[in-house]
Amino acid sequence: MDIARPDIKKQKQRRLVLWAGIGVVVLTVAVVLVSRLKPAAPVVDASTVWPDTVKRGDMIRQVRGSTGLLVPREDSIELIPALTDATVVRIRVLPGTIVRADTILMDLAAPEVEQKLLDAQLQVKAAEADYKDKQATLQSTLMDKKIAAAQVATENSTDERQAKIDEQLNKLGVISGVAYEKSRSTSEQLAAQHKLSLLQLEVNEKNIEVQLSSAQTKIEQAKALLAFLNDTDTHAAIDCERALLGSLGGGCQVPIGAYAEKRGGRLFLRAMVGRPDGSQILREQADGTDGVKLGRETAQTLLWRGGDKILNDVYAQEVEVPKQP
Repeated sequence: MDIARPDIKKQKQRRLVLWAGIGVVVLTVAVVLVSRLKPAAPVVDASTVWPDTVKRGDMIRQVRGSTGLLVPREDSIELIPALTDATVVRIRVLPGTIVRADTILMDLAAPEVEQKLLDAQLQVKAAEADYKDKQATLQSTLMDKKIAAAQVATENSTDERQAKIDEQLNKLGVISGVAYEKSRSTSEQLAAQHKLSLLQLEVNEKNIEVQLSSAQTKIEQAKALLAFLNDTDTHAAIDCERALLGSLGGGCQVPIGAYAEKRGGRLFLRAMVGRPDGSQILREQADGTDGVKLGRETAQTLLWRGGDKILNDVYAQEVEVPKQP
């Protein structure tokens, strides 16, 4: 007969659980070790590798072809038309001359525009002077009327008191009824005159507001004409561009560009600085309200990004300047 031995079955189960646990631990350790391994080096073609010993020294990089000169592309040129015509009075520098940010290239003159600008400035001053003169005249007239109204108010107050006194005297029989009626009539007449004087003052003050408003409209019209000829937004944009060029010390040796425009009360500036061969070009965009501050801060950003290295390298050597057409 077979004898049941449950202890052997339990031993087999324990061995199975033990080996299963050991397998799980080994697998976990293997996964962790594999995850910590660095990626294998990529496979490359032996013909593309140059095996040698590491050495210190200059590395020479040969570039085929000529790097040439940085020239503008036709599709990237932005034309900024002038609002008015001008005449070249004097050419200060000739094409090919090395210039700086503060170099004046030529003198332009527009006699008709200058005359219109002068007329507009005089119109603004005349309108402002007319406003002040009218304001002084109207205020003087109003002051006279206020003095007259004050006198009427004083007389009215005096006659009111006198009328009350005469009323009591009439009741006591000291004065006749005719004298009392005359006093009362005079008091009522001055009271009505006082009301009319106050009404006249109110009407006069409104009339002053209307006349001064009309004079102020003439000032605004003159200023609008002056703003058309002497645009403040254009001045702000030019100041911003000049501030950037001045901070960079821009000249014709280094391609430096700046374009500012005002939109919605803020100035938007686009600037760039690059090497003459076009191998490196830095671009920066910024916006703000103060044009001069915006130009200087953008210039500092370009210098911090490597513009100072470009400027130092270019100005330290003679750079060929392309001939101007």
